[in-house]
Amino acid sequence: MNLNDDYAELVSFSDKPLYRQFVLADKYNWANDSFWNISLSDMQEVVDTALARGWSVGWEGDVTEPGFNYYGGYASIPDSSFQFDQQRLENYKTEVTERDHMLHLTAVGTDATGKKWYYLKNSWGTWLSRYKGFLYMEENYFRMKTVILFVNKRALPESLRKKMRL
Repeated sequence: MNLNDDYAELVSFSDKPLYRQFVLADKYNWANDSFWNISLSDMQEVVDTALARGWSVGWEGDVTEPGFNYYGGYASIPDSSFQFDQQRLENYKTEVTERDHMLHLTAVGTDATGKKWYYLKNSWGTWLSRYKGFLYMEENYFRMKTVILFVNKRALPESLRKKMRL
């Protein structure tokens, strides 16, 4: 079995054509892997659809931000009127945002105020983690600091599979 046949690596960069693959110019892309470029809203739909269907999703992004608090069990950034597509691209190109860690997205939910949070498993152990190796990632953090998603193609929404011609 070839993993490339079963899994898709997804990114969202506004300076690249959507629903096409390209080699990500990234200091950590030593193998010159190709990534599917999709819209940011499609990235969230991928995660929400995959989790609803019982699939988990690999998440690569930035965990060196002040809002990433592993010991406290959360990753968040203050609510703002971000221009996410533009700000994400600028942050990535200037290395304000890096893909410095991978976590495992396992669930999604909302808090008492209706704010969406993702539930992720971290590999850093359980000993100093409020939620025993898991943490909650607020939707704004996901939208701003996600670099790559890794997901089984069978978990993709049908509408996205059509856009990607899979």
